[in-house]
Amino acid sequence: MENKLNYQGISATLLVPLWGRAEITKRFPEFLKDDEAVRLVETLPYDFSDIKEGYKGEYWLAASATRAYRFDKAIREYIAEHPKAAIVNIGAGLDTTFSRVDNGQISWYDLDLPDIIDIRRAVIPERQRARFISCSAFDFKWLDEIDFKKEDGIFFIAGGFFYYFKPEENGRLVAELARRFRGGQLLFDIGSKSGVRVSNKKVVKSGNKEAEMLFYTDDPGELYAWSDDIAEVELMPYYTQSTKKAARWSAYTKFMMFFGDLLEMVKLVRIRFED
Repeated sequence: MENKLNYQGISATLLVPLWGRAEITKRFPEFLKDDEAVRLVETLPYDFSDIKEGYKGEYWLAASATRAYRFDKAIREYIAEHPKAAIVNIGAGLDTTFSRVDNGQISWYDLDLPDIIDIRRAVIPERQRARFISCSAFDFKWLDEIDFKKEDGIFFIAGGFFYYFKPEENGRLVAELARRFRGGQLLFDIGSKSGVRVSNKKVVKSGNKEAEMLFYTDDPGELYAWSDDIAEVELMPYYTQSTKKAARWSAYTKFMMFFGDLLEMVKLVRIRFED
């Protein structure tokens, strides 16, 4: 496969978490085991040396893998109660979550921009129950491709997605999801104002100005304003469960995780839609 993808801008962010999941699998498989990520890193026509240099250190690996670990756990809990649920991965990139959580019954949808899906389709097999949708998340025509049965449930994940769009854009998307998919849930990660400021300084230094983060929240309660169809907004600390799971993290990594949660630099938000 030719290396057609322009790795600048937001598109570049799909490779960093992929490499992180592969590396954590090699070093801390008890925390996260993602054999498909390892395969992709070993076979993609891309030199990962720049990523290895820019994101070295155990703490960064822990931070990278934590989102995957927490999302996996939330999905498994949801499909334990809704075994035939539709799971929609917004801004999927080269995410490999389906291979880790599939129960043999769920319907899975990986959504991303056409150029990303082209790359994804070339390296990750599309399956009968795991389809790819080539569309902007903000072009709501993709919603018609979701086979939704309210009795089976629906769960949306958006890892590392909302950061890069304006609050009003995110609000319109969530409002439409809440309106059309009654009783569903959405899980995403988001930073605080100070956390996003720190991240954007790193973005500027890297020269990748197109990947600037545009959205943050210090009060997830304000997200109720996005839609009257939102039943509940739940804030969850990002690292807490991770520190308990991986006993082999260094003392420094555990301290940084504790400190990050204390200051709420990054957090998880779960939104439940009205029935």
